[in-house]
Amino acid sequence: MRLAVFSPDERVGTLTRDALAAWGCALQFSSRLEAVVHPATTVVVLDDRFGSEPTLRYLADYAARSPADAPAVVLVSADASVATHRAYVARGADDVVPARHVAEHLRAAVIAHHSRRSVLRASTRSRGWMVLSELDDAPFFIGACDLVDGRFGFINAFGRSLARLSESEGGNAVENRTLDGIFRPPATSKSFLDLLHPRTDRRSWTGLTILESDTGEPRPIFLTLLRTSPESPEAGRIVVFGRDYSERLKTEAALRESEALLHSIMDNAEEAICLLDTTGLEVWCNPSFARLMPSSGYETRKGARFVERIHPSDHPALAVAIDRAQATGRSGTFELRTRDRAGDVRHFEANICLVNEAQADADRLICIARDVTDRKRAEHNRTMTRILLDEAQRLESIGRLASGIAHEINTPTQFVGDNLRFLKSTFADLVGVFDDVEAFVASVGTIPELGPRIQTLTTALAHADLPYARAEIPAALDQSIEGIQRVAKIVHAMREFSHPGSPERVPADINRAIESTSVVARNEWKYVADLVLDLDPDLGEVSCVIGELNQVVLNLIVNAAHAIADRIGSGSGEKGLIKVSTTRSSDHVEIRVGDNGSGIPPEVQKHLFEPFFTTKPVGRGTGQGLAIARSVVVDRHGGDITYETAVGRGTCFIVRLPLEQPPRAPVS
Repeated sequence: MRLAVFSPDERVGTLTRDALAAWGCALQFSSRLEAVVHPATTVVVLDDRFGSEPTLRYLADYAARSPADAPAVVLVSADASVATHRAYVARGADDVVPARHVAEHLRAAVIAHHSRRSVLRASTRSRGWMVLSELDDAPFFIGACDLVDGRFGFINAFGRSLARLSESEGGNAVENRTLDGIFRPPATSKSFLDLLHPRTDRRSWTGLTILESDTGEPRPIFLTLLRTSPESPEAGRIVVFGRDYSERLKTEAALRESEALLHSIMDNAEEAICLLDTTGLEVWCNPSFARLMPSSGYETRKGARFVERIHPSDHPALAVAIDRAQATGRSGTFELRTRDRAGDVRHFEANICLVNEAQADADRLICIARDVTDRKRAEHNRTMTRILLDEAQRLESIGRLASGIAHEINTPTQFVGDNLRFLKSTFADLVGVFDDVEAFVASVGTIPELGPRIQTLTTALAHADLPYARAEIPAALDQSIEGIQRVAKIVHAMREFSHPGSPERVPADINRAIESTSVVARNEWKYVADLVLDLDPDLGEVSCVIGELNQVVLNLIVNAAHAIADRIGSGSGEKGLIKVSTTRSSDHVEIRVGDNGSGIPPEVQKHLFEPFFTTKPVGRGTGQGLAIARSVVVDRHGGDITYETAVGRGTCFIVRLPLEQPPRAPVS
């Protein structure tokens, strides 16, 4: 047996040599398709990875030659589909072996087609049935029929068994059978009976036929017919070589069923599945992948780069996963993020596995990603709920303490204020008495008997400096009264801000709450900014959880003060401006907190409401303020919070609360 193997992959030649080692074959291997085969070669193993066009051109060259003169061509194809196999056979290939199953199928295919070519070549060199009778034990249908009437003169033992010919009839069992009596070609195929016409130009026919038998089920047979005419048409014959295709067709049917099942599973899987080459180029993906992992840069197509779909921050993790999969076969579970067509971030848990096709194809990577966005959101909501509950408990504790302190401060504040007002009114009366005393001293100063007493009184009045006291004491009392009123206002604001209020939405005065909050936060903004309140007097009461909104406004005012401090720097003496306003429309209430601070850089804006994200130094920010504000406004009140910003010019946060509140989801 002499073979030629043409493949760009040396492993195909090695596998062929190993599979046929017991047959003592002479093997010619070449990694170039242009190589010339030895004249005695009976089978050529051709790898289609040279490319479609060169492969078909090579097949066409052999198909144009007589089967008795040309070697059989067994094609090794990277495409395992049945449609591809049949397309290659139609273009001249004698058989097709899937590249990934070379070791299992190549040996049988080569031996079968070597035997067929040997029969065809032998039949063209000798007359009669002598040569063919030597192949009586071959495991294929081998026979010869007369060119004139189509009657068989020889059928080997395997063929007789296949056709269920009766052994009791002896030689008549063969001689009474004709070519069209045993084989029936498909209706779509040009009949092989054209070979029986004496003036036909056809010399051979190859195709799938049905073997007819009297006692058995019809069998599919892949048939090759070769017409020979050594001297004249009457003296010629037709050599018949048939290979039972029953198992092959069953395998193809099972393969089609398996492929259909696999495609159904892949097409209906919720997971995003993508096949990659080792450089990260996409080879194939299922519909869920195209739906869940779109890319703004390109549509889903073969040859696109998988990394372009992934969030840039996750590129290092993806590279590590690919390296681990190539080294160990599996990457292990890792997380990655993409953006959907709406621009929202989606979270995935992914695994990458190595698909090793070492027999005849390059290694591939398969990525299976499960969308866990909803789970991440639920975890985020649970985290925010826990933070809110912790914050509420902390504020409740502080509120109780502050309320107690405010109550304790309130009582002495009240009597200090009352006493100061009493002193102010009393001093006004005493000023008149002092005037009368000075006038009396001046009028009796010439009476000798009162001289020593008048002198003592005059000295006392001079030492008391009544003009200064008359001017400064009222002012000091006014300042003290103003100070104690400010203390009272702060205490009142503390009591209102720290009051836990109702845990449910109830009508509340938002304007009054903002006033109290601005007083409580005064220490944060008074050194860096002036705070202006522009509150709609017609706002009225709004259904809300006022304690939670107090926290939102406080966080926004503190952030505004910090942004202004970042812009003006410390010790500059300059002050910024914080403006808090409220307005009411037909269906919502709007709260605006604006500043002329440093603004928000673009790279920070996309993380603004993420929990624990902060650009402030340790001890100044926790990264929870805006996340809590968003949770309170959006999740708890059904509103929304947005912002307008310009770097270097300032930021304005806008809180909108609906007047018709949706039902509040229970806190788990």
